[in-house]
Amino acid sequence: MEAEPFLTAMQGSTLLIGAAVCFVAGVIGGLSGFGTGMLVAIVITPLVGPKALIPLMAVVMIVNNASRVWFFRRGLQWRAAAVMLATAIPGALLGVQIYQQMNASALQILIGLVIAVSIPLKYWLRAQPTPSGWLTLNLFGFVYGALSSVVLGAGLLVLPALMGFGLAGPALIATDALITVGVNIAKAIFFQQLDALTWGIGVFGICAGLATVPGVALASRLSERLGVRIQTRLVEVLVVIGGLHMSYSGWLSHLKAI
Repeated sequence: MEAEPFLTAMQGSTLLIGAAVCFVAGVIGGLSGFGTGMLVAIVITPLVGPKALIPLMAVVMIVNNASRVWFFRRGLQWRAAAVMLATAIPGALLGVQIYQQMNASALQILIGLVIAVSIPLKYWLRAQPTPSGWLTLNLFGFVYGALSSVVLGAGLLVLPALMGFGLAGPALIATDALITVGVNIAKAIFFQQLDALTWGIGVFGICAGLATVPGVALASRLSERLGVRIQTRLVEVLVVIGGLHMSYSGWLSHLKAI
């Protein structure tokens, strides 16, 4: 089995920096239910390229969110997760088909813009009337599944739907994580069948995901003690800057290809 080019090109320092970012992303995501994929993607995209990013992040998010499910398992709401997954998985299949048709430069621009606007979008969604009901979970689930196969940050749609269903705190984090695990397992299978998820990308994704687990474990201990408002604001600023930089780099690549 031939190694992926990006794996053979990596240096020890690059791997250490990547592992540190994954750890911090695990802490942030474990405390807030948001941000893990964004932070990891900003570091990983220059290494693997935008075309491999979504398949790789599917593996990362399986490992990361499985650890969230475990550490916050006491709050898990199985029924709400099952209802949302019933439509999210078919939506993910549709999104994978769309993703396969897009070129690398367009993907990098799109992913970067989504990352950048995800922070203001989060606050806008908080200010809207909170949706509720089983049908709402179904509708949000399908849209989330489709978008999550094309861009990062689609998980923002899950949080308001679950909050409208009355979930908060550990119950919100655990149920959101279980939905994410289910959708990303489906995406990984779909991408693998289309040869978009190779063994090298899969192994790298597992390693990156495992690097987030200690951060999630730490977050589960800190969640009831630590005020993280300042840290969260700093990370949000970095996410916006990183997303804009990613889009700018994709635009430059597009101009060079013309």
